[in-house]
Amino acid sequence: MPADDKPSPTPWIVQGDAVRSGEVTAFASRGRDIREIRRLGSDIVVLSMPQDQAEHLRSAFPNRVLVEPDQELKMFGAPAARSPRTR
Repeated sequence: MPADDKPSPTPWIVQGDAVRSGEVTAFASRGRDIREIRRLGSDIVVLSMPQDQAEHLRSAFPNRVLVEPDQELKMFGAPAARSPRTR
């Protein structure tokens, strides 16, 4: 892949002991394509990074972090949102 065609960064939720200990922050500071968007708790952070960096983060901290795309959460078994009824 040419340098101009780098994968675009997307938001990822990262949670676990490696976040709480600061290891993920140190890891992110070494990555050019990783930046912190916001911290949601002592062990939860949202990072903007390409998918390949997310995979690298998972492999760097096996069993110590959960790395998932930051998407709208859907409650299990919740009914779909309905549009307002017109009369």
